[in-house]
Amino acid sequence: MTFKTFDSAAGGSQVGPTLSSLAVPISQGQFTIDLDFGAGVFAGDQRWLEIAVRRAGSGTGYTT
Repeated sequence: MTFKTFDSAAGGSQVGPTLSSLAVPISQGQFTIDLDFGAGVFAGDQRWLEIAVRRAGSGTGYTT
């Protein structure tokens, strides 16, 4: 899975780093993960989270 934050719901700019996790346990479509984008990302402005996933062993292509 990869996680990115943006400053707009559509057509915005990425804010902060792209975070990746190679092994996120999923049960019945639900998961829990701790994300740390850094102190400056959430300074009071609205942010939108993009999550991209891929099946283990399926290569490098992610689905947003």
